Amino acid sequence: MMTKTLIEDKDISFLDEIGTLEVTNEDDGQTLDALEIMKNNGVNAIRLRIRNEPAGGFRKLERTLQMAKQIKALHMHFLLDFHFNHKWAYPEDHSKSKNRVHLGREALNDQVFNYTYYVLSVLKEQGALPDMVQISSEITHGHLWNESKVDGDFGSNDHWDHYMTSVISGVVAAKSIDSAINIRLGDGGELQ
Repeated sequence: MMTKTLIEDKDISFLDEIGTLEVTNEDDGQTLDALEIMKNNGVNAIRLRIRNEPAGGFRKLERTLQMAKQIKALHMHFLLDFHFNHKWAYPEDHSKSKNRVHLGREALNDQVFNYTYYVLSVLKEQGALPDMVQISSEITHGHLWNESKVDGDFGSNDHWDHYMTSVISGVVAAKSIDSAINIRLGDGGELQ
């Protein structure tokens, strides 16, 4: 019989950035690591966002790897959310990152596959593979605009085809690293 676990999760993508400040994490007067405090208080899953061009060097692979190892050491579920845009991921703006502005559709698909594959292969080698992966975030209107924008003047079948092909490129990369990785879609639901 399959049992279901209630996921109580937190997004701690800014935790390492906050850690550069002189902050003390306390629980009942005891100084502990922030992740330990969360786990002790019922959190069993952590979400991290990763970007290939992070401002200030945060949310890049090296820092994600450090945090992922801590998550895994505490036996918590781990969701990794890939951000491919150059700004914060809002449904209203998924413009391409600066190093992708000149790329066409095929090259964009290749980049989504290659970056996803590379990041996950590094995490797997280090024993920090996520349980769940999200290819882009808040993708109601598509991602990697304008090629994969799917609303308003960009709602053509051609745009929808590219949008789906791009997201599927990331899904294929994740599943080729480990078929057990669950895929979270931007607006809910899972592909297993």
